[in-house]
Amino acid sequence: IKNQTKPTEWSTDVAIDGTDPLKPTFTWTDGTIQENTEYLQIFADASSNFLSGTFTTAKTIQYGNFDNLESINLETPPELVEEEEYKFTLFGLSNDNWVNLIIQKSYLVE
Repeated sequence: IKNQTKPTEWSTDVAIDGTDPLKPTFTWTDGTIQENTEYLQIFADASSNFLSGTFTTAKTIQYGNFDNLESINLETPPELVEEEEYKFTLFGLSNDNWVNLIIQKSYLVE
């Protein structure tokens, strides 16, 4: 039923602050459905190999910084490499675990 009444919104709209290029900060806003209570972020390399997965209730995350996270993967994520491309994927989840929002963005570490 939710697939018809509240379809998942897809976006590439995320701000990436590369002030510290090896620890970029990602900031996003909710889409048209404002029911997200938690966010799952997945970081992967250009070949889609998993680097890090985290949950947070904040709308910002810095790669490798665990301050505002609810839970993290079991291993510390590897250091990013300059001039390499990476993928950021975010899932906005409501209380009933419905995925309201998916943001996907590739970025180059400069």
